[in-house]
Amino acid sequence: MAPLVRTGGSRHTGLAALPHRNIQISNIAKIRKVLYVNQQPIGKTPRSTVISYLGIYDNIRQLFANTEDAKKTGLSSSDFSMNISGGRCESCQGTGKKKIELTYLPDSYIKCPECHGRRFHDDVLEIKYKGNNINDVLDKPIGEVKDLFNDVESIRSVLQCMEDIGLDYISLGQMSMNLSGGEAQRIKLAKCLGAKTKGKNLYILDEPTAGLNSKDIELLEKILLKLNQENETVLIIEHNIEFISHVADYLVDLGRNAGNKGGETIIQGKPIEVVRNVESSWNNIIN
Repeated sequence: MAPLVRTGGSRHTGLAALPHRNIQISNIAKIRKVLYVNQQPIGKTPRSTVISYLGIYDNIRQLFANTEDAKKTGLSSSDFSMNISGGRCESCQGTGKKKIELTYLPDSYIKCPECHGRRFHDDVLEIKYKGNNINDVLDKPIGEVKDLFNDVESIRSVLQCMEDIGLDYISLGQMSMNLSGGEAQRIKLAKCLGAKTKGKNLYILDEPTAGLNSKDIELLEKILLKLNQENETVLIIEHNIEFISHVADYLVDLGRNAGNKGGETIIQGKPIEVVRNVESSWNNIIN
């Protein structure tokens, strides 16, 4: 569904037909942007990190390059990048880790013996921004470094979203491939929330509660209700009855079976209407 709506919205056709179904989606032209959030990995290599995915690394590097100490030593923003030769440790290429290939076992990673896991040369690490060097910013939990950027809205807003959605324990330099599916999905949502233009966006979430504990689900509920208050539309594919009952203001009950034998609309409407309908699977669960 997401590729279909995304295509329709970008072309502003206002109408898109679902293949092999007698169903249409109207008024797509009124949607400014479609944001599809699933649990697919956001990166599969050590080069992919949380900070690179969130899109705030360039701004943070520039803050370090703008310090007086960096200017005196001739360091530029590229010297604070772990993805470009110059200031990074070339032994580990800025990852802070060395890969150990094991026969018949998954690859393992150890701390780089050259930079001791600090990713950069000593002259780069001597440059401080509000008392922290670039590796500190990458290694410390987001909850500890967020306040460093309170006066930089483009960074602050994204990190605040990470905290709001319960991911302040993650570090910006964490490898994306080490994230769980639930963490990857919430990071995608945080990126959308931090950079979004308010109003007329369509968020599509595919089973967002999968793998989350009750506390994280509560945080997710607050974020989604906030989106609704900001005139955003949220479409959720979900099986968690309790979660659905907390956030949904309109339900589409699909069934009755799975695969080719399912996908038919049993009933749709406000939650109370769906629950009271004897044809609804909700009615069977509750009664």
